[in-house]
Amino acid sequence: MCLKKFMVELLYGKYNNEIMKDKIEKAQKRLELVNQWITNCDTKSSFILTFYGVILTIIFTSDMGKEMMNVFSFEVADKWNWESVKNFLLFILVIAFLGSIGKSFYHIYNTLRARINSDVYEQTGLITSSNSFFGTIAQKNFQDFEQATNSENEEEYLKDLNSQIFINSKIAAKKFEHYNSSIFWTFVSLGIFLVYIILNIL
Repeated sequence: MCLKKFMVELLYGKYNNEIMKDKIEKAQKRLELVNQWITNCDTKSSFILTFYGVILTIIFTSDMGKEMMNVFSFEVADKWNWESVKNFLLFILVIAFLGSIGKSFYHIYNTLRARINSDVYEQTGLITSSNSFFGTIAQKNFQDFEQATNSENEEEYLKDLNSQIFINSKIAAKKFEHYNSSIFWTFVSLGIFLVYIILNIL
C-alpha cells in the first residue's frame, strides 16, 4: 500500500514538473516574441531617422535650404500684393515644416529611448525587481543576485518571466504608439514641404 502511494505521488510530482517546465518554456518563447517586437520597432524608427538625415542633408546643402532660411529675413510690406502674401505663406510653411520635423524627432526619440525603470509598471502581483531584467540586475551586487537566482524555484521563475512579459509588452505598446506618431508627422512634414515647393515656383 505504501509502495503504491509512493508511486502515485512520484508520478503526480513528475506530471506537475512536466507541466511547470512546459509553462516556463512557453513563457520564455512569449518573452522572446515580445522582445522581437521591441527590436522591430527600434529598427523601423532607425530607418525613419536615417531617411530624415538624408533628406535634410540634401535640402540644407542645396540652394533650396538657403531659400528656406531666407524667408526669416523678409520685410513687412507696405502694401499687400501677391509677392508679399507669397512670402508670408512661405514663412508659415517653413515654420510648420520645421515644427513637424521637431515633432517627428520627439516621437522617434521616445521610440528609441531605453525604458529601464520597471517600477512605473508596478501593480498587484507584478514582480518589478526581476532577475531577468538587466536594469534591476545592475542595481544589485553580485552576491545578492546570485543568492536570489539560486534560491528561486520554478514557480517563482515562471512568475518572474510572466512579469517581464507584461512589462516588456507595455514598453512595446508605448514604443509603437510613438512610432506611429512619428510616421504621421513624417508624412505631415513631407506634405508641407511639397506645398512649399509648389508655392515657391508659382
